[in-house]
Amino acid sequence: MTRAAVDALPDSVQLVFASPSQSLQFEPITDVDPSAFPQEGDADLFNGSTNARGSLVRDRHVGTLTVDVQAWDRPVLPCVAGALDRRDTRPDGTVLDTLDTWYEINGVRTLERTVVAYLPDGTRIVATANDADNTDPRAGSRHSGEIPLTLDELTAIATTPSLAVTAPVIPAVPLMPSCGAFTDWNGPELTRDKVTRLDQALEARWASMPGNNDLTLDRPIGSLRLTAHTTPTDTGDDAPD
Repeated sequence: MTRAAVDALPDSVQLVFASPSQSLQFEPITDVDPSAFPQEGDADLFNGSTNARGSLVRDRHVGTLTVDVQAWDRPVLPCVAGALDRRDTRPDGTVLDTLDTWYEINGVRTLERTVVAYLPDGTRIVATANDADNTDPRAGSRHSGEIPLTLDELTAIATTPSLAVTAPVIPAVPLMPSCGAFTDWNGPELTRDKVTRLDQALEARWASMPGNNDLTLDRPIGSLRLTAHTTPTDTGDDAPD
């Protein structure tokens, strides 16, 4: 699903180099015993779902993309004023709701676009992009004033067949776990090139150590990932699978 979401991005849009949790990496689809939910809770609203997010750059304007995927066996939600600008139904039965809006919190305005796709197989996908720049935790949330994706581009993401809950799962693709780490922000900044060089050094050292041929790793030893608190300093169109 991660690869499908990244591949659906336009060529002119780059995914910011970041930790797996901020690189459009989807967690496994949830499947929780309904009896574990509080009586007033609705397990169906949580089960069969997963989501991913990441920061995007287009023409030096940074924004955030969030994609929510859920198994949906309910009727399409009714049209409500303010919840959508337009509803379209495709010949295959796909229903598309689009909204181009903004909101303010404490006087700070955020621009936001959303496409909700109800697919014929029973999948509901919500693709939302805004102009929030969350790439530097030290600076807090900033706003670029430009959303990096158009409604048509969000529609292309929301209707990507490989994101459907019924799409075949690619075997033997290990999930890259996110991890956190305390940092005082005084270390060197990590770019994609620097991490690649570190990976290559680890691979070379591992290959030179006697006895390692008998060991089997679940992934290459040169698989460094940024932690959730590391500040990225470059962008790219790649992301972990």
